[in-house]
Amino acid sequence: MPRRAVADEKEILKNFTEIMRSNSDDVKPSDKMKAAEFLAKHYAMLDKKSDDKNGNVMIVDDIPQNLDGD
Repeated sequence: MPRRAVADEKEILKNFTEIMRSNSDDVKPSDKMKAAEFLAKHYAMLDKKSDDKNGNVMIVDDIPQNLDGD
């Protein structure tokens, strides 16, 4: 089977997962952490600002009441 010149998303995610889970002495802990970071970014796990694990939305009303500048 011919190899594609450019890796697709599935292949990249699989590669990062293999690096993160590797028990080989050839893979440095820093490489495992970087792979985990890339996966977390891909799944938007680092973008969550709320500690609410139930998926509830918190609305923060931080808009000043007086918008005229008085």
